[in-house]
Amino acid sequence: MKKEYGIALSYARKDSEIEKIMEKELEQVFTGGVFTDMLRKEKLANTSQLKEKLQSIFQEAEYSIILYSKNYYKGKFTRVEMEAINNCAEPGKEPHSFIVKIDGSKKIPKEWRGRTYIKLRMPNSFKKGKAFARRKYAEDLDNLTRQIRDIIHNRIKKFMIEQKIQESRDKREFSLNIHTTFGPGNGANWRMDYDWNLLGTGYIEENGRKIKQGTTWQDFWPYLEKDFIWIREELRKGSDACFKICLNCQLSVAYKLGHAYGDLSQGSGNRNLVLTSSNRVSEIEFPLAKEIRYTLPEDFCRVYEGNDTDSTNIACIISIKFRKNERIVETVKEFFDREKMSYSKIYLFQKEAIIERADDLENLAEYMRETMENCRKGNKDNKGVIHLFPDTMAPLMFVLGARTIIPGKICLYEYDPDQDTYEMSLTK
Repeated sequence: MKKEYGIALSYARKDSEIEKIMEKELEQVFTGGVFTDMLRKEKLANTSQLKEKLQSIFQEAEYSIILYSKNYYKGKFTRVEMEAINNCAEPGKEPHSFIVKIDGSKKIPKEWRGRTYIKLRMPNSFKKGKAFARRKYAEDLDNLTRQIRDIIHNRIKKFMIEQKIQESRDKREFSLNIHTTFGPGNGANWRMDYDWNLLGTGYIEENGRKIKQGTTWQDFWPYLEKDFIWIREELRKGSDACFKICLNCQLSVAYKLGHAYGDLSQGSGNRNLVLTSSNRVSEIEFPLAKEIRYTLPEDFCRVYEGNDTDSTNIACIISIKFRKNERIVETVKEFFDREKMSYSKIYLFQKEAIIERADDLENLAEYMRETMENCRKGNKDNKGVIHLFPDTMAPLMFVLGARTIIPGKICLYEYDPDQDTYEMSLTK
């Protein structure tokens, strides 16, 4: 049976204030694939068949979320939805429904207790009178939104991913979409495999091109890192199955993930890997248990003087792409001048190239690692900072992150096309 909706939301009309917050966050995960009776009114237009339509929608949805309360228990059509959701349950299998309990006045039915997902801690302004609510509403609404975001992304979505992995245990390929930025023509649509779109509107600007002002990368990195660990361990249980990673993310994120988990010198533990960029035009395959033999390219690094010959800090620009940026050195120098930061030299790794083979990625990464390490010779304490400015493809940054396990501090920067400048992102 074709599933028309990724997820359907069942709730009582009196709880619509909570439903609206939940619906907005769900739309970040299932773009166009969320059903609520307010959102999809056209589906319920013929009231003479309302009961049958509701049953059909909730039976055909991939997953359901129930906002359970005393209002839900008393609702006329919520019982219809509840019955349809129960009819979807398959004996001996994990349920495809989640119960969010939004008040403490009504006990969960006995047959549902194994499926209870979480209790929402309702703030006082949603319980008391209007005068009290006006004073506390904004603060409590923000608190409630954070709770709902946590429930959807860190609990419900995690459960779905675990479930998909278990159901696909005999597959020869596992895919993971690292989705933290939305480029032109690349909507925030979760493909329901092993994917995260977890930042949503919590951290990303509405146009999906940059982090919200005032948000630091450290705000979300611990969650990204923690999730990658358990997903990676689950997928490794597929023995020699191919592990495909779509790096639909900022270059700093690709670098950090590679740095933490992408050591390609470890035989079967990390190989049998396919990397793709966000455009998904080409897939770069790293065969299982292949011996690495480096063939370093001819030296194409150009060196520019900095603003302080005594500084231990250096800048490394990685501009390896189809069409090079002629202004990138000037842009980086302007950044340092504006921020009043000292640096002794700029090392520019720039060439026009389309990279389609794993060997090329590894050779380029090894060449840059060796050059960056040589830059530090003579600085015995490794106190200098390497400021890394990427302008290339995400798979190269992933592999470089795995290669540059070198002493000292590395600061990463992301390019802001609207301002034509770089901004600090992640620090190793």
